Amino acid sequence: MLQTATGNSAAPEQGYPDDLTSDILAALAALAAVETRYQTKREALYQVSGPDTLKQRFSDHLEARHQQEREAVIQRLVELHYSLTVTARVRDPDLTH
Repeated sequence: MLQTATGNSAAPEQGYPDDLTSDILAALAALAAVETRYQTKREALYQVSGPDTLKQRFSDHLEARHQQEREAVIQRLVELHYSLTVTARVRDPDLTH
């Protein structure tokens, strides 16, 4: 179940399965963690003294790793979106979107 701002339980708006809702929330939290980790490491990198060429190499590596981690989470969100769409269509076959 979802929690409202007051802490009360709220049913998912469309009545989707709780496990699907939980998976979506977990994936969004994972995406936020990936983005936060990247920003934190990037800011730390630019605060370190050292040759710009070395910083650029580390920055390139950091960017590549960020993209790899982000793509994995985005792929999971795509899969969850597909599951959500299938669930909605099973419940309402007339649904066009």
